[in-house]
Amino acid sequence: MKAANFVNVLLALALVILCIELRAARRALAESAARESHAEAAADTVVSAPAESAESSSAAGHTCPASVTIDSTGLAPGVTGFGGPVPVLVEVKDGVVARVSPKLPNDETPSFFDRLGEAGLWKAWDGLPVEVAATARVDAVASATYSSEAAIANVRAALEAAAKAEK
Repeated sequence: MKAANFVNVLLALALVILCIELRAARRALAESAARESHAEAAADTVVSAPAESAESSSAAGHTCPASVTIDSTGLAPGVTGFGGPVPVLVEVKDGVVARVSPKLPNDETPSFFDRLGEAGLWKAWDGLPVEVAATARVDAVASATYSSEAAIANVRAALEAAAKAEK
């Protein structure tokens, strides 16, 4: 009976490891596809404004600011972390996510909230076109799940607002 339990534990452990590796492979594939999509989109973009101008024109003829920062405060009502709202700032440059950062202060426990940055959550969207980033699958950070899920929802709300502004 003890040998059977040991084998079951080993099989369960092997299954967990396989799932972790599959998740990592899927993430790498999605990031690769997003970067290829970004490269293709960049190849189709024509910038006609001078470099010192604050605006650029796309091939479709739309004019939008070269850089904009979106504050998610109020864009995701009802979305809260463990301690309350978790607003973020999303900086978009030329249709690409340049930076995501937490908007402080918030009511999250600092040690848990710091884990988001340490785990690389804020960098998960960097370099992705707004349309791709808005639907990118980003995993919550273990042991800071409420905070990270709220932050992810706020980033998505800000990116959706940026995508609408670009149209």
